[in-house]
Amino acid sequence: MNANPALNSDGFPVNSGSPSLENIREVADDFFSHLNERTCRTYQQGLKDFAQFIGENEIFPALLSFLQSSPVEAYRTALRYQTNLKERGLSPGTINTRLTALRALVRFMQVMGLIQWELRIKNVPTEAFRDTSGPTQVVFLNMLETARKQQFTPKAKRDVAILMLHRYLGLRRGAIVNLDLEDVNLDSGTIAVLEKGKLEKRIRTLPEETKKALGIWIEERGNSPGALFYNLHRNPEIRKRITGTGVYHIVRTLGAKVGVKTRPHAIRHSSVTDLLELTNGNITGVQQFAGHKDVRTTSIYNDNRKDEAGRLAKLLEEWDKSAKG
Repeated sequence: MNANPALNSDGFPVNSGSPSLENIREVADDFFSHLNERTCRTYQQGLKDFAQFIGENEIFPALLSFLQSSPVEAYRTALRYQTNLKERGLSPGTINTRLTALRALVRFMQVMGLIQWELRIKNVPTEAFRDTSGPTQVVFLNMLETARKQQFTPKAKRDVAILMLHRYLGLRRGAIVNLDLEDVNLDSGTIAVLEKGKLEKRIRTLPEETKKALGIWIEERGNSPGALFYNLHRNPEIRKRITGTGVYHIVRTLGAKVGVKTRPHAIRHSSVTDLLELTNGNITGVQQFAGHKDVRTTSIYNDNRKDEAGRLAKLLEEWDKSAKG
């Protein structure tokens, strides 16, 4: 009679030998299937970078080599990779995202019984500084008017709707790209948005003018299901969902036409900063508007808006200046 297989702490059978390429591919595919599209793409990009770091062209052979090494050697490899990311000048946020992808996949492999160890490399410290600047109210309104005056009418209607979602709902471009027609309910004046790091869509109320802009675009777009915004290829049969790069290009181009260099996220920055000004620093309300997971993120906007450090620097300088008199 065969003995029962050993189980790990998560109740899965422990692999007594080294994991095979087939095992790794199967479990990794299962891991990726449980991620939302954006996270999956980000993790795969990070793991591809890790694969190239250890001398492989593809993710799965790299994982095979990595997971077949000892826990100590795997940790050393991850530590060298972390150092490499720093030396390449990547931001702490990017470094930590790539380390998180590697840790999460290794953890999943451990849970599924392919390995018996866990990768415990830590994230690098992040800096509190964040550039929260964006186009002024006048600049944004000029961009909006420029979008309206575009000669190709469908493009004008689409671009106006995109700009207004950036400004008046503070949506990230990833959220705009992922919108489908069925997410918009003009009767109730709402839109269902999949926000960063969330698995379920959040219902947002549309301001009146933004609702009108969406209605105008949808009338132009038609009622066929699918992506709310698509590229405007001359052949309607091969039109596809607009990409993040496409949204970036729209905002960048409209900004250039009014004499500024800007990007989609900068419009969001302006929205958050302007709302903090309008509400006299209502951090809780603006956090909800922006969908910030951590209130400290909203607080950074508030601190930058008030520029307390700048005010105090000026105060100290004036005090020293008065002493000379």
